[in-house]
Amino acid sequence: MLWFFAIFLGIVFLALIVGVIWISLPSKVLGDIEQSIARRKDEALQSRSAKDTAS
Repeated sequence: MLWFFAIFLGIVFLALIVGVIWISLPSKVLGDIEQSIARRKDEALQSRSAKDTAS
């Protein structure tokens, strides 16, 4: 039972570290990531619509 508690505490500790890092990330980096994701979605939609019009 003790090892289970230790594993649980380790998971919680890792989650806290990841959360702090995620919150402390500069918003500029997150904005760039969101823009690149949106750009990829737009490119995927354009290529898909191009295929639809070609067929």
